[in-house]
Amino acid sequence: MTFEEELGYRKKAVESIIRENLPKGEGLQKTVIEAMEYSIEAGGKRLRPMMLLECFLLFSDKEYKKDYSDVPGYVKKYAAALECIHTYSLVHDDLPEMDNDLLRRGKPTTHAKYGQAMGVLCGDGLLNYAFELITNALYDGILDTPEFATKKEIKGVVDVNTMSLLFGINSLINKAKSGEKEEDVSKRMFRMIAAAKLIAECSGYKGMLGGQVVDVEKSGQAEDLETLFYMYHGKTSALLRAAILGGAVLAGISREDAVKLKQA
Repeated sequence: MTFEEELGYRKKAVESIIRENLPKGEGLQKTVIEAMEYSIEAGGKRLRPMMLLECFLLFSDKEYKKDYSDVPGYVKKYAAALECIHTYSLVHDDLPEMDNDLLRRGKPTTHAKYGQAMGVLCGDGLLNYAFELITNALYDGILDTPEFATKKEIKGVVDVNTMSLLFGINSLINKAKSGEKEEDVSKRMFRMIAAAKLIAECSGYKGMLGGQVVDVEKSGQAEDLETLFYMYHGKTSALLRAAILGGAVLAGISREDAVKLKQA
C-alpha cells in the first residue's frame, strides 16, 4: 500500500476505537452528549490517537496487528482520550470569544449548531470525559483478566480510586493478577499513571492551554520569534508530544530512550 493508503487504513481503525469509547446519548443531559459526538464525528486526521497507538506498537516488546484490534483496551482508551482533548480545544477555539468561526471542515461548528452555551458545555464535557476514559483505563489496566470474577462484582459500583482505598493497591493487584508477577503489574500501573500525568500537563497551562492563552493575549499584535515559538510549542505541538511520548511510556520505553525521544 502507498503511504496515503496506509494512513487511511489506520485512520479508519482509529475512528472505530474512538467510536467504541464515546458515551451513549441518553438521559436528560443527552443534548451535550450528542454535541460531543457531533464534534468528534466532524472529521479530522486523527493524528494524535494514531501517533499514540503507533508509538505503543513501536516500543512494545510484543507484536500487535496494524489495525490495533489486539492492542490492550486501556491503551485504546488513552488514544480516544487524546482525541477528546484535541476536539474540546477546537470547540472552544471556535467560540465567539475566541475565533468566532461558524464552519469547521465544511460543517457548522458546535456552537453554531447547538448554541453558544452548549458549545461551552460540550468542550467542558469532552475534556472531563477524556480523563474519565483515562481513569477507566487505569481500572482496566489493573483488572485486565477475563477470569477475574471480582471485576464483574465491582465494576460500575465503585471507581478505581475507591477500590484502591478499600482494598489497598497491592491487595487489589494480587487478586486481579494472580497469574502475573506483582512487579509486572506495578510497572504497568506506573507507566499508565506517568502517561496520564504527561497528557494532563501537555493539555493544561504548561502546554496546549498555555499556548492558547498567549495566542489570545497577543491577538493582533506583532510577535517576536520567542513568543511565536512558545505559542506553537504549547498550542500545537504539546498534544503531539503527549501522543508520541504517551504511547512509548505505555509500551514500557526505558528512561534513557524516553529522554532521547523527548529531545528528538
